Amino acid sequence: MISTILRATIPVFLAVVPAAARPAETPEALSHRLCDAVQTLPETRKAQCCRTSASPALAAECARELGRALRDHAVALGAAEVDRCAADSRRQVTGCDWVTPYLPAIPASCRDVVRGRLDAGAHCRSSLECRDGLFCRGGGPSAAGVCASPGGPGAACGGALDTLATYTRQTDVDARHPECDGFCLKGRCIGSVALGGECSSDRQCAPGAHCTSRRCVDGPRPKLGEACDGTSCDGALVCVDGRCAQPKKAGEPCTRSAQCEAACVAATADAPGRCGMQCSAWPPAGYTPPVPGPSPVGSTARAQDVDRRPHD
Repeated sequence: MISTILRATIPVFLAVVPAAARPAETPEALSHRLCDAVQTLPETRKAQCCRTSASPALAAECARELGRALRDHAVALGAAEVDRCAADSRRQVTGCDWVTPYLPAIPASCRDVVRGRLDAGAHCRSSLECRDGLFCRGGGPSAAGVCASPGGPGAACGGALDTLATYTRQTDVDARHPECDGFCLKGRCIGSVALGGECSSDRQCAPGAHCTSRRCVDGPRPKLGEACDGTSCDGALVCVDGRCAQPKKAGEPCTRSAQCEAACVAATADAPGRCGMQCSAWPPAGYTPPVPGPSPVGSTARAQDVDRRPHD
């Protein structure tokens, strides 16, 4: 019943008209459509599934920042690409089985759609405005930077928030616009870890390598069916019982949320849970309600525990 209601209430602003059948869109219209697809839609659909009010979305700020960059000819964005992103976003949030306390990862078609047009030395506010391989050194929400090559070992890094990349959810910004010729650690650029060296994430390893069992090894992340002990799997695959697999669907048994399309509900140390919708991050898996009655720390402490619960 909920799925039927949701299909009947898809927001009008996400209706897609083939790009070839409509006139060229203004920067404002194009930016609003992309930001609605990556921000408003998942927030609205989650609220419908959870029967709550939609959380304040970042769509307005997203459209403002993206529209400015388009008007300044600092970025390029195609109507056909926005069409594909919007369509895939709608498919991704069909029904309610995908719902978690957090927004879902954006579809692949929504990544790498905001392309920079500025060359090295040009003024910028976001790394997305620079051509691939360059990043915006010194840029930020209220200050203009300069498109530059990645910094070498010892260069300052990590000082500014890239609001345009955050609002548009361009999660590949670090790969396309690296700040360091290596990786950033505690505000300074560090050279990539050599093959066999100790690591804690893929970003520390050189291009073409990945981190597994805390060591950089040659080759990409493991694919479907390949061993994944101590490493992440390729794309949207997850590690289940030591092998890369598709995320589990609603109703399938699980021991942790990373195995599921949504969340692992009611899992404990003694028994597995089931994959399914979870609107709130509270209670966490394995949580046992306190026994009613006096406690050594008194009722005030128990009330504070409740106050620390994350909200929907």
